[in-house]
Amino acid sequence: MALFVFGLSHKTADLALREKIAVSGAELTQVLQELRATSHASELSLLSTCNRTEFHGVADQPDLAIERIRSWCEGRLGLPDPAAAESLFYTVRRLDALRHLIRVSSGLDSMVLGEPQIFGQMKTAYSQAIESDTVKSDLHRVFGHVFSVSKKIRSNTGIGSNPVSVASAAVRLSRRVFSDLADSKALLIGAGDTIALAARHLNSEGIAQLSIANRTLAHGQSLADELGGRALPMSSIPQAMQDADIVISSTASQLPVIGKGMVEQALKARKNKPIFIVDIAVPRDVEEQVGELDNVYLYTVDDLQDIVADNMKERQAEVAKADQIIEQSLQDYMLSDAERTASSSISAYRRMAESIRKSELDKAVAALSAGQEPEQVLSSFANALTNKLIHAPSVAMKQAAANDNAAKLQWAEELLGIENETVAGKGHNDEEPNRWQ
Repeated sequence: MALFVFGLSHKTADLALREKIAVSGAELTQVLQELRATSHASELSLLSTCNRTEFHGVADQPDLAIERIRSWCEGRLGLPDPAAAESLFYTVRRLDALRHLIRVSSGLDSMVLGEPQIFGQMKTAYSQAIESDTVKSDLHRVFGHVFSVSKKIRSNTGIGSNPVSVASAAVRLSRRVFSDLADSKALLIGAGDTIALAARHLNSEGIAQLSIANRTLAHGQSLADELGGRALPMSSIPQAMQDADIVISSTASQLPVIGKGMVEQALKARKNKPIFIVDIAVPRDVEEQVGELDNVYLYTVDDLQDIVADNMKERQAEVAKADQIIEQSLQDYMLSDAERTASSSISAYRRMAESIRKSELDKAVAALSAGQEPEQVLSSFANALTNKLIHAPSVAMKQAAANDNAAKLQWAEELLGIENETVAGKGHNDEEPNRWQ
């Protein structure tokens, strides 16, 4: 059985193609079951996110399985020329496939280095494959190892410790002013992707109150409903600022939406309690002069991008540590796999020997019951048991000798614990070496 991964990602395909091939919901189970059957993969899982769609499988003939899955992917994308798919898809096998899965799960292969969401997405993909009955013992072992190593990477490196998005950096900075966000209130202005991400970060940090002001109240309401906040019209900003400890703004306005006078009035109403303001917009949403006011901590998008760049460098420095953990884990996995294989072989050998022993013992007991001489019965029992136990290795070693396979003979001697007199320098000059001491 060989492990393989086949798919495409943000590194090989643009968003339009990734959207087209994405699989979700009830269709995912259908695709998994259909492809496992038609590709002859014994086990199969499917990870489909906004940044990648890839199949993880185990098969006796992985090349045939991959070819069938490739055909399905090309058909779904509607590629007119199969040659166009060469640069879109990637294939990794065996140990490289396991390494790939760990790197994906730990965020090392993500568009944003170290992002944590992919770990949960991979666990969901694994659960969906279990529910689809397309995962058995091999992939259970693979994913168990993948998740264990990914957690170790998170715990023992700083790969995800520093924010590398403007939104997350803004929220992290706010904690320098307000150490406990559970006692703080936030006002977000706008309802685009950056504001939505900032809102989710604040919500995960346990912000006490979340208000979202937007020109289109319905858009703000949708985000507020999702996070248990409240939506406000833009006209409410001056009043809302008087109650806000944290203000994050990102609109498409060509003119500032927050002026110095507005902030001065808010500070007065707050009795000079500090306000943390992050202006992510270009052009600016906050007048530059606001930064001159006491008890105002104003950061612009340039400030945050400098922080993000520094944090990304720190994450990059942690990649080498993560790679060391991965490589050590691969060695551990191979050793465990070898031990498991050996254990299985040893158990099978013991069962075979036990079957022979029982068969010969039953014959001996029957002979004794029939009145045969005990000494004769014991001698026959010992000879029969010995001959049957040594038959298979004897045949194999004779064949190795006929093929002049000295390495195989030497390995057999070590395996069986044989002391070869010729090898040991105790041989009889012209006699055939006795290999069965």
